[in-house]
Formats: sequence, C-alpha cells, structure tokens
Amino acid sequence: MRLRLLAAACGLVVVGGGGCGGEETTDPSDRAVAIVTTACGDASRTMGSGVLVGDGRIVTAAHLVIGAESITTDLPDGRETAAIPAVVDTTRDLAVLRIGTEVDVADVVLERVGADAAVRLVGGLESGDVEATVRRAATLVVDEVRGTERHERGGYELDLAIELGDSGSGIYDDDRLVGIVFARSSERDSIAFAIDADEVEAVLDVEPTTWVCDPDDSRLVERSARARPTRNAGRGSAGSAHR
Repeated sequence: MRLRLLAAACGLVVVGGGGCGGEETTDPSDRAVAIVTTACGDASRTMGSGVLVGDGRIVTAAHLVIGAESITTDLPDGRETAAIPAVVDTTRDLAVLRIGTEVDVADVVLERVGADAAVRLVGGLESGDVEATVRRAATLVVDEVRGTERHERGGYELDLAIELGDSGSGIYDDDRLVGIVFARSSERDSIAFAIDADEVEAVLDVEPTTWVCDPDDSRLVERSARARPTRNAGRGSAGSAHR
C-alpha cells in the first residue's frame, strides 16, 4: 500500500520528566497549532499542523517544513509567532520547532496503544477534531523525506479520513499523545497513518542544532561543524532547544 504525504511500565512517558501518575495535563485542543511556511528556493509553500509539547517546542511532520525558508505558527490563543527548526529527522518524518513566545502548556504525556484502540485526531488544519480507530500498530516501511532510501518507523494504521493540511496534527487517547499524522493511503481515503509515541519521544531527545535554507537545493540543511548523523531536513534556522 502506497502512502500519500499530507502537507498543505504504565505505558506512559512524560516528556521533560515526571512519572506515571498525577501528571499535569493540557487539553489537546490547547496544543494544536497551524503552520505556514514560505518557500526555500524552488520548493512550494506549505500549510499544515503541529503539536505544542511544552518548553516552547512544537512537533510536526518533517515533510511539512523541509522546504521552508521561514515558518510561522498560529497558536491556540490566536497569536501568531515565528518558529525555527531545531531538529529535522527525515527518516522518521518528524521535526521539532522552537518558538520564543511563552505558551502555558504542560509537558506532553506520550502513550502507546494497540489495535482497536479508540483515539481521535485533534487540531487538523482541515479536518479539525475527528474520532478514529487504530487498525494496527506496526513497523511501517516508508520513503525518506526528500531521499531515495526506505526506512522503518514505528506507527499506526488508522480508520480515519484526513485532508491535505492535517499532516503534523496529533492523535490522542484522552489527553495523551499517541502519535503524529503524516500520510494517508493513496488507495483508500479512509485510511491514515501516524508516527507512534516511541518515535516522537526519540526525536524530542535529539540535541537541537541549526537548520538553514539552502536555496540551491530548495531545502533545509543542517549547519553544524560537529560530526553527527544527519537525517536530512527542511528549511529554516535553529536555536537552542530540548528539555
């Protein structure tokens, strides 16, 4: 089945610390942001979604921001603020953005679920909030963003009809983040795919670096003197991030 990207112990992990019980929570609708990019080089402008995870960070789909020269986010309270890419992981199709605007949200709680779990999409740019069911939790083999190789990533196949612009939005079980939407089936519009909480946790643990637009390649590239594995990216610059 081909996928179509959509750019236009207790089982819980509290990002940034915490434990399995009594954690402070934020309603998922107060985490939902809209993301708009300007084009880097010959790339296209994109619009999509993202999730505020705490500490001035937003998680979204990497394919949404890979071709960005600049990134603007619309916050749940109506404010508009610039964002810079801090982590861009093209094998996972996840990106972490940083914003300088203070937003009162608790650290996100991540959760893993299994087949038949009742979940919901929250904050899709086009679809809004939609009930969904997990068809299966699986290892998905997907093309790298702007790459030629295929990579495995943990994820979910969902009974969920989504639209262009919903990429980067969150899948939730109550107020716990289960995954990030990144694609729908090209064969069945009622099937969507999300990257699971383990992959989200992994990208949030990556040390932030600086990403800038390379107009010759029409994409973000990492600007770093350090030798470290590069998982290609979108456009922007970066700052400090994480925890």
